[in-house]
Amino acid sequence: MCIMIKATVGAMLLGSTISAFAEEALTCNSEKVFRGGASKGSDLLLKLESGRVTFLATNTFTSSGKEGGGYMCSMDSSRQGSKVKWSGADTQTLTISDETSGEESILKISRLASGYKVTFEKAWSGYCGFGAEFPTSITLTRGSKKCVVVE
Repeated sequence: MCIMIKATVGAMLLGSTISAFAEEALTCNSEKVFRGGASKGSDLLLKLESGRVTFLATNTFTSSGKEGGGYMCSMDSSRQGSKVKWSGADTQTLTISDETSGEESILKISRLASGYKVTFEKAWSGYCGFGAEFPTSITLTRGSKKCVVVE
């Protein structure tokens, strides 16, 4: 009986350990379409482990609706040729340094009751095509596929 209790408690502890380190992926996107075919949008992917963000990828685009009139910014925390540093707890700071140029991007990732908010404190323009810019912030809400983007 003692062995059975130990085995049951051990299984319960192992199960809680496994679930405590579960990975989660959250995504959202936002797109506005204007008259004449122009559009503007953003998307965000966050991967979490035990509630901490461990990966970030985001794209922002602007399109004039005419041929050749599109601009895009793209950032990925696993991009080759970059040094990545994560710091902080409830509000994490992601610093991405381009090894070639030495330029740095700094993003604040705040945990909210309903999701996460990514604030682009300093975003290197080398991640963007001519004329494109990252937004001020993107908010991702759990259970919603739509991002809230602040220009």
